[in-house]
Amino acid sequence: MPLIIISGYPSSGKTHRANQIISYFNDCIAAASPPSPSSQDASPAPSQANARLARLKIAHISDDTLAIPRSAYDDAKSEKMARATFASAIKKALGRDVLVVADGMNYIKGFRYQMYCEAKAAGVGSCCVHVAVSPTKAEELYSLRLSSSASSSSPSTSHQPSSPSNSSPSTQQQPPPYSPPTFTNLLTRYEPPSSFSRWDSPLFTLPFDDPLPPNEALFAHLIGTSAAPAPVVRPNLSTVAPASAPADTLYVLEKVTNDVVGVVMRYIGDHQDEGGGGVVKVAREPASGPGLGSTKRGGQKGEDDWLELVLPSSGVVGTGQMQRLRRTFVGMWRSRAVAEARGGMDEGRVKEAFVGYLNGVWGGDG
Repeated sequence: MPLIIISGYPSSGKTHRANQIISYFNDCIAAASPPSPSSQDASPAPSQANARLARLKIAHISDDTLAIPRSAYDDAKSEKMARATFASAIKKALGRDVLVVADGMNYIKGFRYQMYCEAKAAGVGSCCVHVAVSPTKAEELYSLRLSSSASSSSPSTSHQPSSPSNSSPSTQQQPPPYSPPTFTNLLTRYEPPSSFSRWDSPLFTLPFDDPLPPNEALFAHLIGTSAAPAPVVRPNLSTVAPASAPADTLYVLEKVTNDVVGVVMRYIGDHQDEGGGGVVKVAREPASGPGLGSTKRGGQKGEDDWLELVLPSSGVVGTGQMQRLRRTFVGMWRSRAVAEARGGMDEGRVKEAFVGYLNGVWGGDG
């Protein structure tokens, strides 16, 4: 599932907007979830899109959920570690059935590009929600929060019970604000997202006066509808780990080629007086016992059960030459083993390819 990158000035209301988005998607998930087994009402089977939406989990990642204090942004070293912790948490949370809400300033465009690359490597989409306020408005909101934090920590008000009607979780659990120098530093370093940058696209700009985020537009782009499915995201080939060759690749290559070499050398030893040339017949099917490809087999075989290896007429083939050719063939096939063997190496194909390789080197027709 996709990644929502929330970006904005400090104290601009990013967490409030993130909670609004999460609340909307939670309602969508609840509506798509199947009824409880105790329900007696017959309901139609859920569609594939609803079943996918019902499996959706939401991961809200922020400095508060990761226990990163505001003081971490006071110096460059701790700020770098805080960003690394934030990026690591996002990377771990990305998945096909997880909607990740990156609730942070995300004020550096290089950091947003890193998150875009992580999402694409995971095969999920991403978008950027810009909580747009002016620097003056951000300073005003910061001043209000600073004064509110100072008044809540004063001894005269710390022991007064709060009224349930005037209190809310957002006001009761507000983390301490940034220090004034840190706030000014972050405000001046902020790099706003741009719709012309692919890592910020699609960009949803959310003005401060709008009561709700563009939830429907976010849902249509990230989840999709029956009429307009969400775009398919494919990771770049450079970021995809190459498929590994089967575990028995080298064993099968060594075994088959050594047995073919053994058949050839036995034929040459039995026909030393005839000089060069000759045709060696190698069984296609693996042997039932030691000596794969050996000519000593029980039962009758037709012409199609044998591979013909034509020896060169000029000169005598020696063990050293055969071993060099065998090592060259094994090296070539190890590089193409993934494409040639998805479920395990086929000994018959390897034997046929090795005999064909030798015939090509020696100019045979087999």
